[in-house]
Amino acid sequence: MIVDYNGIGSNLLRKRKFRAAAFLFAVAAYSFTFLLMNPVDFPLKIPCVLYEVTGLYCPGCGGNRGAYYILHGDILKGLKNNLLLLLFIPGFVFASINEIMLLFSGKQFAYPDFNHRVFYILVGIILLYWVLRNLPFEWFSFLRP
Repeated sequence: MIVDYNGIGSNLLRKRKFRAAAFLFAVAAYSFTFLLMNPVDFPLKIPCVLYEVTGLYCPGCGGNRGAYYILHGDILKGLKNNLLLLLFIPGFVFASINEIMLLFSGKQFAYPDFNHRVFYILVGIILLYWVLRNLPFEWFSFLRP
């Protein structure tokens, strides 16, 4: 379903387009940074506090390295660093295309209506991934970065 923002007030449309532009700028800056620089060689290293303190991997550990490899075409190596990227990258691609449509045409596809069940399923997947990647069994070693 297409949502047409052209009929709403110009002030509301301007705010909506500003949010779209801010989102696209953040996605572009993140992508451009990792197109140019490997996170392993990044001069400002921000360590994962959970990993530094406990030695456990959080659900985001390996996400930047994974995004770097995916942006450079090595999808399997990217997913090896963080398998959750398989869940979230399609959403970011859809949202980016949708926001570009809004900026240029004032129209976009309606975002899916996520109810509580979908939210709890996503949280459950993230928590399960978090637990499984830290279990000391060889079966789950493919989940570690």
